[in-house]
Amino acid sequence: MPYLDQLNPPQKEAVLHQTGPLLVIAGAGAGKTRTIAYRILHLIESGIKPENILAITFTNKAAREMRERVQKLLGADLSAPMMTTFHSFGVYVLRHRGEKIGLPHHFTILDRDDSVAKIKEAMRVLSIDEKRFEPRKILNAISRQKGDNVNQAQFQEDNGQEFYGKVISQVWQKYEELLKTTKSLDFDDLLLKTVELFKTNPDILANFQDRFRYLHVDEYQDTNVVQYELTNLLAQKYQNICVVGDMD
Repeated sequence: MPYLDQLNPPQKEAVLHQTGPLLVIAGAGAGKTRTIAYRILHLIESGIKPENILAITFTNKAAREMRERVQKLLGADLSAPMMTTFHSFGVYVLRHRGEKIGLPHHFTILDRDDSVAKIKEAMRVLSIDEKRFEPRKILNAISRQKGDNVNQAQFQEDNGQEFYGKVISQVWQKYEELLKTTKSLDFDDLLLKTVELFKTNPDILANFQDRFRYLHVDEYQDTNVVQYELTNLLAQKYQNICVVGDMD
């Protein structure tokens, strides 16, 4: 395997580790993404099917660079595994199986400005003054909760008695109603709903676990609670998870 000669000893150790969890910690410029690319190459060279490998990162640019790097290593004759962002993976899952939690197949994904407009609409319906409660701040509060894997019902139960929490809960509830009416999801829903789908449908989770038996997560230090929960669910069955991150 001549490609292993292109790696330094720690990179080679990570690439050769095939079964079980693996944590790679390295600073900027240490070749973390390179290590993932060669690890994927080695898995395929070892007989693992590309469709059983998943690599997740945070930005479309990073995902595209990883795909290009892996495809170059594999050559034109071999297909590359799925390499995508957290949110794109959520879209993929929900488009295929989201009907199990009541989502339409052709849902619309709102950008931040669209979400703010929906928050403003919810506030108008509830007669909540935008000058007193800034819509973008309310959306940010909702977004943080979704990132912590908290839905509206959980938030209301924990914070519904406190004044500002009650305002957020009321707006959030109306906001969710508006999203449902327009068959829309916001950016945070793409992960929150995916985790909900997996937790409430163990058969669907098992199907995705069987398909993606080898999971890689780049820039792991940037994961929030819902992203951690998603990767944890996917890796539960086979435990073949490789996460790469910067200790800073």
